[in-house]
Amino acid sequence: MALSLINTLASNQSPGGTVLNKDFNNSGGTDNYLFVAVTHSNNTHNVKYNNVAMILLGTTYFSGFQQRVAYWGLANPATGTNTIKITLGNSSWNKISLFAASFTGCSGAGGYVGSGGSSTPNEKTLTIATNSRIYASGMSNGAQSNGYIIGNTSPANVRAHLFSHNTNKIVKAALSPSLPGGITDVITRSNSTNISNVRIEIQEAASSGGDSEGNFFLCM
Repeated sequence: MALSLINTLASNQSPGGTVLNKDFNNSGGTDNYLFVAVTHSNNTHNVKYNNVAMILLGTTYFSGFQQRVAYWGLANPATGTNTIKITLGNSSWNKISLFAASFTGCSGAGGYVGSGGSSTPNEKTLTIATNSRIYASGMSNGAQSNGYIIGNTSPANVRAHLFSHNTNKIVKAALSPSLPGGITDVITRSNSTNISNVRIEIQEAASSGGDSEGNFFLCM
């Protein structure tokens, strides 16, 4: 079954304490998978969907930006409208960047790499399996007017931003369509300032995985 994007949610709200709850509608389907990306100045303690703990796929703390990115996943999530619950380690009134997406035809996540702020464009790669998709996010102090490049550097591979959030930093992200596999360019871009590059593989069901620079998911 082909890997397909089904439902999405983007939210940029303050928890006003330690917990943020957001409703998410998951239509379900064969090989259903829920992916959640969180960016915030606080450590993400845990994420649950329909009160089921999600699995931490990878996390990176960027000391220069004083922000943490964490990606979470859950296979066979409950269908219908249920609550995504983000619990922080400490109370916060800064806004959280939350993006959620459900897929069908998905076996889960593959390689994850979080690369720190670098002058724009921040050009990195990710090795993926055939027909995987790549989700990439970037944070910067200044504007990000141009989409990210995921695939080779052809203009056809410029991916539009999924959202534009402010967590005291500018946070944006993009999602590729299914790709041929192998070593794949992932380029995040700001207008002028340094930008991070955090990327993860979303795998088609029954595909063999890519890699994640040693599969070291906790990056400090």
